[in-house]
Amino acid sequence: MKELAEACRKEGIALGFYHSTVIGTTPISVTSPGGTVKRETSNLNRYTEYLKDQSVEIIKKYGPLLVMWYDVLNNSIQ
Repeated sequence: MKELAEACRKEGIALGFYHSTVIGTTPISVTSPGGTVKRETSNLNRYTEYLKDQSVEIIKKYGPLLVMWYDVLNNSIQ
């Protein structure tokens, strides 16, 4: 991300990032990729804080950004 952000700044190109919110690699996430496996235990409040922290880090380290685009959780996940 760092190299891409630096190259975009150098060339005057607007930068944006995609951030998937449905990831299965963190134990605090709600589900696995694609929503095929629900976790028996999850902490949505903690995951929300994790996502906010990640977003702030990306914006501070690599901004300014034209866009920050997020996936959303599958509405079938309860």
